[in-house]
Amino acid sequence: MSACFTTLLEDILARPETLISQLSLIEKPSFTINTTPVNQCIHEQFEQQVTRTPQAIALQSPACQLTYQELNQRANRLARHLQTLGIQPEAKVGVLLDRSPELIITLLAVLKAGGCYVPIDTSYPPHRVQQILQDAEVTLLVTPSTFSPTQLTQYSDQNLGPTSTVQNLAYIIYTSGSTGQPKGVMIEHQALAAFCQSVIATYQFSNRDRVLQFSSIGFDAAVEEIYPCWLAGGTVVLRTDTMMATPAAFLKYCQDWQISVLDLPTAYWQQLIAMMATSRSQFPPTVRLVIIGGEKVNAASIALWFEQHQKPMLINTYGPTETTVVATGHTVVSTPDSDAPIGSPLPHVQTYVLDNHLNPVPPGVVGELYLGGNALARGYLNQPETTAAAFIPNPFGPGCLYKTGDLVRDRGTGNLQYLGRLDHQIKIRGFRVELGEVETALRKLKGIQSAAVIAQGEQTLKLIAYVVLQHNHHSLTPETLKQSLRQQLPSFMVPATIILLPKLPLTSNGKLDRQALPTVLPQPEQPKTQPRNNLEHQLLEIWQQSLGSTSIGIDDNFFDLGGIPSWPCK
Repeated sequence: MSACFTTLLEDILARPETLISQLSLIEKPSFTINTTPVNQCIHEQFEQQVTRTPQAIALQSPACQLTYQELNQRANRLARHLQTLGIQPEAKVGVLLDRSPELIITLLAVLKAGGCYVPIDTSYPPHRVQQILQDAEVTLLVTPSTFSPTQLTQYSDQNLGPTSTVQNLAYIIYTSGSTGQPKGVMIEHQALAAFCQSVIATYQFSNRDRVLQFSSIGFDAAVEEIYPCWLAGGTVVLRTDTMMATPAAFLKYCQDWQISVLDLPTAYWQQLIAMMATSRSQFPPTVRLVIIGGEKVNAASIALWFEQHQKPMLINTYGPTETTVVATGHTVVSTPDSDAPIGSPLPHVQTYVLDNHLNPVPPGVVGELYLGGNALARGYLNQPETTAAAFIPNPFGPGCLYKTGDLVRDRGTGNLQYLGRLDHQIKIRGFRVELGEVETALRKLKGIQSAAVIAQGEQTLKLIAYVVLQHNHHSLTPETLKQSLRQQLPSFMVPATIILLPKLPLTSNGKLDRQALPTVLPQPEQPKTQPRNNLEHQLLEIWQQSLGSTSIGIDDNFFDLGGIPSWPCK
């Protein structure tokens, strides 16, 4: 057993409660929907790659390097151990681990054992973790702990054979829910496999690629960074905390580790490009492809991108968690007049632009985007009514369509343009946020009478909360409310600004009038402290470009202004 496995995680508990009119099919003219049936699970396809290239490097980090054979053997041993603890098809395994080789081994082992993994970001507050564990009713929970390296040597390192079918669950990822309860999106093996096939072809993955594993395991972009790379025979490289200290450190890590593919949240990419433009930095020549997604891409960032001398291929992607990571993509070849398009569907996806009566709209007309194909989720765990409302029978053929709630239009070129949301769901720093969930969390705090939350900003969205206090709790302040929210919600869901109001504005029929909510702080803004030297001038310029604001002083807090952490998806 290698040294990097001596701290393999376990602390698996039997019960988590102990822990805190015309069909508008948008496609390229020569496009054909991939309806090839998927009959193998991802871990089975991985095992075939092991047979082809056993000594190739599958996983790399500063602490550990594993070949395909070594990774497979370690995952096999852990998978057998998981089976002795009751893991079988449809059994849910909570995974609460920091980014590490052990985390990646665990994900593969759960799939090999036949189970379904439930990834949980370790940065989530205990309340959020408990919500997920209780809703998922996990059979086992994997957390960091130290145990003897001989603990798993009793198990065979050979492949386990068939343990699940493509109709079984592979993973459940939790997203923000409008009712205040996170929603568990259930993804089956067949959807995951269909997605991987399309991504390998679309991104032209090969055994020469080295893909940076950047995202949090609780964010479905991690799926895109791991499995397609393996099935193509490439190497997954884990990022570190130190590489995120500065843009220069990030680019140096990419150079030193010969990264060829970056999969970045749009918000982080936009800040990185702004900082690179200021420092005149370049991507290392090893980087051949940059994939971005998570929110709209503004034209200003695209313009900065094309000012770079070393420009890898750039693909802007779009896809809800409910349709397995990515549904559409657009290769950016020039600066658009407005926001960059989200592109045309991947080979396994069908796109429909419909009106309120499910009638297709002509090119150029705004409609709601519906998605179909081989990669739709099974639905939401324990939420049949929400599932039925979001996954509707396909009026144009077999199967279901997913109602995205996103407004788009096809300008007649086959490329979809994203225009906004129908509801109160938004993207903050690449994370999906239901404003209703933030409002629910606020209303649950002691001393709160009512609350409303909106998103505000052009280049960088910020959450603004409006709160009415109960008459005997006027000592509460915006900062104390923020501190309380940080115990309940992930950091990206905590409002940047909280405004106390005597009452919320209502319409004539008694509903909240969001248009009447103030968009600026009621008190006058204090004069900004100006930079005193050249370094502060450079930093201020970077902040202004990143945050899309000129009203910034050197005493301001970057994160309070809506900036993302140095590594936005832990």
